[in-house]
Order: sequence, then structure tokens, then C-alpha cells
Amino acid sequence: MTSRLTSTFLVLLLMLLVAACCGNSAVDCQDAHADSLYLRFNLQDSTSGQGFRAHEVDSVVVIRKTRPKTATYTSPDTARVPPDTVRIVRLPSAVGEAILLEHAAPFVRKGTRRLPDYTYTILLPNTTQKLRFELTELDIAGDFEADGCVTCYRNRKKKLLVNGVARDVTSSDGHTEVPVVLSR
Repeated sequence: MTSRLTSTFLVLLLMLLVAACCGNSAVDCQDAHADSLYLRFNLQDSTSGQGFRAHEVDSVVVIRKTRPKTATYTSPDTARVPPDTVRIVRLPSAVGEAILLEHAAPFVRKGTRRLPDYTYTILLPNTTQKLRFELTELDIAGDFEADGCVTCYRNRKKKLLVNGVARDVTSSDGHTEVPVVLSR
């Protein structure tokens, strides 16, 4: 009886020590935007014709359409779901910054749909050709890593088609921003 009581007490003491250790560690996993896309426009090659001038990308229209079927979501009727549209107007000093594209930005989140459950059209109304970029076939995946008391999400795959051309913007460490650079 005494040995059983001692064993139980030691197990409880060990659990308390481990819990105290985990409870005192504050961790920032930096995974809030791990599955997000960052859109950046090529401003470096504007003189060669491949890049953009600041006034061409200070106004950007983003259209989001529901995909009929993805790995995580099947739309009951995509014909009835109208596309979402947002216009992003930026100061000339901010056109070099990335545009965050995720399930809740720049659009409002709808249900449990994620970024790959949509296709995106990026329109540049201030270009002479009214350029557009089609972002389709988004393939985003990740998993959780646990290290003792801390569990963090890490993105492992981030691929898409931009106007039919495959792009891989997967980060080597799972949480560093790798932008989708858009050029003419």
C-alpha cells in the first residue's frame, strides 16, 4: 500500500513539474500566415518592359471565385456562388510591399473554405493592356511539429499556377515569406 501511494505521488509530482515547465514558456511560432500567399509586383525591370511602374500597380483588383471541387471542399453549386471582388488602392510609396492573400484577407472568410478552395484573378486596371493574372490550382499543405511543450504549424508545400505556369513558393524553413512575383 505504501509503495503504491509513493508511486502515485511521484507520478503526480513529475506531471506537475512537466506542466510547470511547459506553462512558463512563451513561444511565438510565427505561423499565423504560414499558408498565405504574398503577391509582389516586379518593379525592378520596368525599363526592360518586364516590370511595372509604380502608377501601374497602385490600384489592384482581386477577384475570388469558388472552385467546384478541391481536396477539402466540394461546393454544392458553384454557379450560384457569385465571385468576390476587392479593389486595393495603395500609395506610391507602398507599391513595393506585398499584398497578403489568404482565406480571410483581403476578403472576408466564408465558412470553412481555405485559400486553395478558390481561384484568383488579379487585374491591373492602370496598365495600358489591362493586364490580368490567373492564380489557379493552389496546392497548400503543412503539418504540426512538436518539441516538448511547444507545437507549431509548418507549411511544407505551397504551389500554384500563374497564367498556366507552375510556381513553387514553398519556404525552406516553413514560415519565411516567399512572394509570388508577378511580371509582364
